[in-house]
Amino acid sequence: MERREPKILLVDDDELSRRMMELLLSGEGYNYDIASNGEEAVGAVQSQSFDIVLMDLQMPIMDGFEAARTIRMWEAEKKHTPIVALTAMLFDDEIQNCLSVGMDGCIEKPFNTEQLFQLIDFYVNKSSLPILSRESQDTEKVDELIVLDIQSALPRFGKSLQAYQEFLKEFMDDLPEKIDQFRTVFLSGNYHTLADNAHNLKGISASMGAMQLSHLSHILDQTSQGGDSLQIQQTLDAINKHIVVLQKVATDFLSGCAQ
Repeated sequence: MERREPKILLVDDDELSRRMMELLLSGEGYNYDIASNGEEAVGAVQSQSFDIVLMDLQMPIMDGFEAARTIRMWEAEKKHTPIVALTAMLFDDEIQNCLSVGMDGCIEKPFNTEQLFQLIDFYVNKSSLPILSRESQDTEKVDELIVLDIQSALPRFGKSLQAYQEFLKEFMDDLPEKIDQFRTVFLSGNYHTLADNAHNLKGISASMGAMQLSHLSHILDQTSQGGDSLQIQQTLDAINKHIVVLQKVATDFLSGCAQ
């Protein structure tokens, strides 16, 4: 059977994360369109045909769950566009929530690039379903994680060291302002928004290979959902302390590449 090249709809509200995915998809020669929130995704699916939708879950205006539910209601039994959730933290209840609104599957950030390509091929060409690995989230072992795991991150940038350097510099330049925003949101008492922001940072940090920051962001996500202001404060302090270390490691790496 002749294999089809898929037309993909990529849905993600975070610009840096979206551009990373675009680099990956374009490097494989995939044809894709982008949407920055669920509402745009629904409009795109209603106006043209896609072979698969890669859907972020936590987005403003309309999140991935509501977008998937709306698409399924619109499609009814006339068609079925495969929708795969891209999420920074994959729990069993989140998997069930994805399936309950009509999504076909989930893949956790940071994903293995080969697994992602195999997953796309499965839904488009009915190939074998890949076995998807899931990260272990052991909050007792944060210090054992690599500060900046460059080798594991490179495949997500098409194995281009130059591309990774450019994204890493932008990520590090934006990080202080992002953490300042976390503090502002925390002081406002809007813990739900803080959890969403931490969830987003967890995914993008892991994609960059900043594994300790990703793990601390995961803890901040969980503590914010719990609403314990003291634990949130302690986690924010730990993130601030770690960023000093991460900045030194990233600066040394980027300086070494420039020589």
